[in-house]
Amino acid sequence: MLLNANELPNKLWAAVVPFLKGPQVAPIDRLPNDLLAEVFMHTLCFNGFGSATERSRLPLEPLTVSHVSRRWRNTALSHSALWSTIWLDRPRLAHLHMLELWLERSQSAKLVIYLRQAPPNSQFSDPNEYELTEQILNRLRAELHRWYRITLFFAHGTQNALLLLPQDRAAAPLLSHVHLATNELWDRPSRIQAETTLHSYASVKSLVVHPSTLQIHTEWNNLSELDTNQVGSPVANYMAVLKLCRSLTRAEFRIVPDRPDAPFVRPSLRVGLPKLASLTLHLDHTDAGPLFDCLVLPVLQNLVLRYARSPRRSNDPNALRLLLARSGPSCILKRFSLQDNPRIRDPNAAYHLAFLHSPQMAGLIELFLQVDLCDAVLRFLTLGNAEDGTPRNLPDLLVLSLSDLKGDHLEDLELYRMVVSRLGAGQSLREAYFKLCLKGHSDSRVLPLLFERCRERIELKVYLATCEDAHSKTGWYKSAPIPGGYLTDALLLL
Repeated sequence: MLLNANELPNKLWAAVVPFLKGPQVAPIDRLPNDLLAEVFMHTLCFNGFGSATERSRLPLEPLTVSHVSRRWRNTALSHSALWSTIWLDRPRLAHLHMLELWLERSQSAKLVIYLRQAPPNSQFSDPNEYELTEQILNRLRAELHRWYRITLFFAHGTQNALLLLPQDRAAAPLLSHVHLATNELWDRPSRIQAETTLHSYASVKSLVVHPSTLQIHTEWNNLSELDTNQVGSPVANYMAVLKLCRSLTRAEFRIVPDRPDAPFVRPSLRVGLPKLASLTLHLDHTDAGPLFDCLVLPVLQNLVLRYARSPRRSNDPNALRLLLARSGPSCILKRFSLQDNPRIRDPNAAYHLAFLHSPQMAGLIELFLQVDLCDAVLRFLTLGNAEDGTPRNLPDLLVLSLSDLKGDHLEDLELYRMVVSRLGAGQSLREAYFKLCLKGHSDSRVLPLLFERCRERIELKVYLATCEDAHSKTGWYKSAPIPGGYLTDALLLL
């Protein structure tokens, strides 16, 4: 996702503001029960898949909250959604008791289920894991009408309990997302049956394709979300599938080079995806241009490009510009992320900046760059003044993230000018995150002024990368308030 996953919803923030504007910050006990429940939902950690090198843990955060006080317990018990996400990492006996409690307290809420088995030879694998998984699946099968999103990673043989799921297309009326991963220990008929059953439920709109996915009975035309990040395919394969996926709204693809003797994918065989708003591409030793040449995306708003081991400079910036122009006036990008680690560094960043020159990029509100950073990038992002004719590139940016931990040392003054230029009275920058090398590093005399200028105006974070200077500090930069004010405007004249 391009949006900050830690950002609280607007409705939650709007509800908190009246308490902050009072004579004093209200204690948490004064928060209404429904607002307190929202705080629980957005602050508890629900990632229950721990490290494979450690024993599995039980994600008991909702239970812990319910033991703090009587009021917190009543709030937690009355908010069924707090118990509707169930993590079952490398099943053991304790998971059976946790599962029963979560199913009871989630009442009739839609269930989000994550189940992962340990590899058979893992030292943290329970000897009864297969049998425990059977019991868990049998219990969950009784709640099939509540399944909403499921992620199942199997590492043992065929789980017969999964094969007992009803094959009626209406049996799981709420199920929208399926991620099923099996292994070679499953016999082929069982894999086909499990996939056919889960993928054929009428409500399934989102699918993650795993290397074990046979894709024999996948109903592509019903999907609105498709994720193939774990399975790389050449462009020709994607074009064959995308012709059937006219309802896609979000897609994440991994593209790999085609074999040398493969036929050329002709742009005349273009595919239009009229509803696709978000596209993420992982590119391994290949370019995005051949795919861009074959697409028409009239409502595209979010684009993520992640290059891995890119062998050379490609024509992708021009191919992207043509794609956006071809898609029509309704194709206006709002969020763009570019990650590239080429073998040859670009001293002027001309190649990466070429991605941002398209007119359809002018309305970006979020930009993430993990590329060769240099002062030219900072100068490009420095917002000019219409009165003196200096360029105003990407004037609507609200969120900006720049990352280059191994690059050249950037001028701290250029960074200052760029950020301050976007602190206007109108729609100005709200969040800025930088991971880079700076001249002066932790001893920079400009960074304290930058933090003072941004204090209480935007969320600013700067991570200083490893530097050759042994006396420089590495890590997140912190700056104490400057007593007595500061002279910032003078820096703009330097």
